[in-house]
Amino acid sequence: YITIPLADFPMGIYDNPELKKYEETLQSLAGQKILNLGGKTNTDLKLEYGVANLETLCACDENYTTLCRTIYEYAECLKKLGHDAEAVRVLEYGISCGSDHSGNYRMLADYYLNARDSDALDRLLIAARALESPRQNAIVAMLEEKVNA
Repeated sequence: YITIPLADFPMGIYDNPELKKYEETLQSLAGQKILNLGGKTNTDLKLEYGVANLETLCACDENYTTLCRTIYEYAECLKKLGHDAEAVRVLEYGISCGSDHSGNYRMLADYYLNARDSDALDRLLIAARALESPRQNAIVAMLEEKVNA
């Protein structure tokens, strides 16, 4: 299962209603089972875990989808409020748990390019190439375009 490192996030530090909404979602998700089942079909899941577990697995995967979307939106809000370092920390967590949200990669790439952090860009590209997602090729292409611009 995927765990959410709430202590690593700027939870409750900034008094902003939009941030609070994302933090509440993350806190709620932290108490639930989360699995990244991207790249697996229902048939794969049935064969691997049994038909009886399909409903539970689907709920875990839905939690993962919510987590990835919330991570991006939370980071986007942090960035909008001028808290870039915290946004990067949140986005890097998203990458570490296998998010295939293209905005996550785009925002991190922009930050790394502005910071002239080529090592971090290389790690981001490696993570994108390792994705098991239908979005993998598009994300890699977008990153390569940014790196080569």
